[in-house]
Amino acid sequence: MRVLFISGELIAGDLPCRLRLEGCEVKLFIEHSDQQDCLNGFVTKVQNWRQELEWVGKDGLIVFDDVGYGAIQDELRRQKFRVFGGSEGGDRLELDREFAQNLFASFGLEVLPTARFQEPADAAHYIRNTEPCRWVVKQNEHDSSLCYVGQLDDGSDVIEILQCYQDKGVRNVSLQEVAQGVEFAVGRFFNGNDWIGPIELNIEHKSLCDGDIGPLTGEMGNLAWFTTDEEQPLFKEVLAPLKSYLVASGFRGNVDVNCIINSKQVIPIEITARLGCPAVHIHDAMFLTPWRDILCAIADSKQIVIAHRQGYGIGLTMAVPPFPYQGEIDERYSSVGYPVHFRTEVSEEARNFHYHFESVQRAELADGRQIMKVTRGLGVAAFVTGTGMTVQSAREDTYKAAENLCIPKVIYRRDIGEKFLREDGAKLRSWGWL
Repeated sequence: MRVLFISGELIAGDLPCRLRLEGCEVKLFIEHSDQQDCLNGFVTKVQNWRQELEWVGKDGLIVFDDVGYGAIQDELRRQKFRVFGGSEGGDRLELDREFAQNLFASFGLEVLPTARFQEPADAAHYIRNTEPCRWVVKQNEHDSSLCYVGQLDDGSDVIEILQCYQDKGVRNVSLQEVAQGVEFAVGRFFNGNDWIGPIELNIEHKSLCDGDIGPLTGEMGNLAWFTTDEEQPLFKEVLAPLKSYLVASGFRGNVDVNCIINSKQVIPIEITARLGCPAVHIHDAMFLTPWRDILCAIADSKQIVIAHRQGYGIGLTMAVPPFPYQGEIDERYSSVGYPVHFRTEVSEEARNFHYHFESVQRAELADGRQIMKVTRGLGVAAFVTGTGMTVQSAREDTYKAAENLCIPKVIYRRDIGEKFLREDGAKLRSWGWL
């Protein structure tokens, strides 16, 4: 089968490579200018995806891994192409935070008021004229490193951050009050008519450093597991009510709702209406059903039983400087060209299971040997996955694989899943969510 994979910024990482391993003919288009060389030597790349529509045809599959393409996806479906990835209405769930909050409120859920501002100075003015509290600043264009969780109860640190953002040319931000509790998420695939596959429960780790210290990133790691029980409280209360909206918008992709949970309530704070990262790599490690079958079923609005491993999965981000920041830097500090090696050789099966490359390309030496090296991208060289019947065994499996991957100056967290083991899991169980 032919697959045309259209990526905004490689959110799905090496999923096109996985489809190729399953026997698909794959062509990959990457829109982000900084990622044009990513995965060179791993999969066929194209510069203009529209010119490949005749190649993929109506019998092939078109996969999108990002928001922002919803209107295009809807139009391609009207033209009878098979499309996985979302819809215009799905995009709105993620990109318009205030709309999503209002939708949750209509289901009777407690929500945090969201205020959106084009100018950070206007957001600062809003805080000055509101009851003092801690605030979260969210940048609305996927730049997680510009998000900030306020630390001072009077909001003065957030006001100062916003003033700096105004001076630096940062625009389009949202404000939410900080909610106290455990951050916990629920997700599932949707095929345009109904939910499909198991329910995913997961915990994100967004801060750069262990102990949730440092700037926020897209995600440094994720602990996830699956259930088929549709009576699961978080699914039933938060995700299931979205069904009618997703049907009306023709959504065919993955939906994840991140929440703050405490002893009294669940508060949905944001929706991811696309493949998650590194969640998609955990799916790859945990799912036993081939990707081509899953994605085609969703695109065709069909049901499919997705077989999956029991226990837990972890996805770990392996980053390189200047991550988590982007933009031009002095070439002396760039990681481009750094070698990527395994300390001890691994089997092809183990390599495919544990390692998911992104800002990496294959190159051929003069003597014909193939090597891997870091290339220009957004600072994520690879993701490492591991699984286990317990959280601790999944951690051990993941970090054993991570330690075998040698990338100069690599950055990664060592505590993925620890807080869940130490305290959050017990809290969620005592409150009735697990």
